[in-house]
Amino acid sequence: MCIAWSLSGGIGVLVGLFSLWNLARQLTALRWSSTQGVVEDHVVRRRVGPNDETMYEASPRYAYEVGGARFRGDRFSYADTSRMDTQQGAVEAIARRFPAGSTVAVYYDPRHPERAVIDRGMRWFRPAVGLAAGAFLVVASRMFDC
Repeated sequence: MCIAWSLSGGIGVLVGLFSLWNLARQLTALRWSSTQGVVEDHVVRRRVGPNDETMYEASPRYAYEVGGARFRGDRFSYADTSRMDTQQGAVEAIARRFPAGSTVAVYYDPRHPERAVIDRGMRWFRPAVGLAAGAFLVVASRMFDC
């Protein structure tokens, strides 16, 4: 039993660190520079959803220029805004919001312009839940320490 509680404390620390890292990336993106980009097409990623069902996540692929250099990106946001759907549904939702050929604001890291997002909004819920779960596991592991 001691090993299980020690493990849960370690997992709690990892969950908490991952949540802090996620928040730090979101906060960093708030300070990035912006430029105009053009949506070229859409990227679809296949994932396994709950109950082992195949789900798809789509995001626009965009091109932008910084200091005369051309870049392409497909990261929507550092916040977890993923929306799982069937492939056709995911692509249609993204295509309606960001049609190919449309202009979009691109936020990029001035030191590493290849790092970019088109939504730099903050999403607190999932990191907050991760921090709370991590804290709970750490406290529980200390309460039942052998």
